[in-house]
Amino acid sequence: VDIWSVGVALYLLITHKYPFESKNAFDLQQLYKKCQNERNGIIDRPSEIVDDNIWDLLIKLLDFNPIRRISAEKALKHSFFTSQQALSQITPQAKQIANKAQQARDKNITIYDTDSTYIVQTQEITRILKNDPEVEEQNIIIKYDGSITSKPKQEGTKCCCVVL
Repeated sequence: VDIWSVGVALYLLITHKYPFESKNAFDLQQLYKKCQNERNGIIDRPSEIVDDNIWDLLIKLLDFNPIRRISAEKALKHSFFTSQQALSQITPQAKQIANKAQQARDKNITIYDTDSTYIVQTQEITRILKNDPEVEEQNIIIKYDGSITSKPKQEGTKCCCVVL
């Protein structure tokens, strides 16, 4: 896995801009040297990234030194995905849906869909994809449960499984 590219893509999803802006290869090389020499390989933190946990993951993904750069396995075990806060945002209904789908042997459901380390907040998904995961969740419920249960909508507390 090209972890550097994952870092660039994640940075782009969060900030809507690339971590390195340059007009040509020479300017990019100069920026690289400056980061290496003056900042120990760490890029500047943009104002759009307020969460320390995601910033920690990003600087590990975007480390200029490939030896120090985080591996794919370690990135997936990073606290951004596995912290108590991340795990607490998984709704019981989301867990139930994933278990029912897995029990139905749906070939589209993998361990990544049922493993809580692959959960991303709905508000982030909505912001990034400009799509409403709540609607998709209801479609999944209908598919595996045959009914829709109404539930109060609490902004920012819903979660959805995403394969990274």
